[in-house]
Amino acid sequence: MQENNEQVQNEEVSSATVEDEQARADAVAAMAKSLGIEDDFNPEDAGIKDEEKTAQPDETEQLKMLMADSDGALFATSEIINTFESLMQQFGHRDFKIDEQEKEQRVKAIAPAVQKYGGSVAGVFGEWKVEVFAALAAGSLAHGSLKQLKELKAIDKAKEVKLEPEETTETQSETATESAQAA
Repeated sequence: MQENNEQVQNEEVSSATVEDEQARADAVAAMAKSLGIEDDFNPEDAGIKDEEKTAQPDETEQLKMLMADSDGALFATSEIINTFESLMQQFGHRDFKIDEQEKEQRVKAIAPAVQKYGGSVAGVFGEWKVEVFAALAAGSLAHGSLKQLKELKAIDKAKEVKLEPEETTETQSETATESAQAA
């Protein structure tokens, strides 16, 4: 499915590029006609230069550039710690919390390393990013399901324990009543 999306995007970019080239060719032809040149027009002779498009950095490059800056490294580190906290809440206990002051201290301590090595770590998943996140999602689902099953079994066991003393009390009361009637 992702390949189809990329193919559609590439076709859209290709058609946009073709349209841009056609528009440029039309502009050049119009300028040539206005100058009285109908054949063998050389745009460079007329002082027309091709504009070079500046390539936009991809996501990984943008992340590298962000982490190379000290403010960007602080932001990235803060996000890493917040993500860690969320994972601990999800997989450990929902009330897990890292104190704000401790977060701030850890961000300041970790940020220089993120700034120094962030560029080499940015593309750590490379082309496997989608697969890694899918595995994390599946693992999260499995973990949550097992955790819920354990909790449900514990609730059932607690109900059984509560029922046993009541049954014992009722049985003792019936036995005492029967003994009293027999005597």
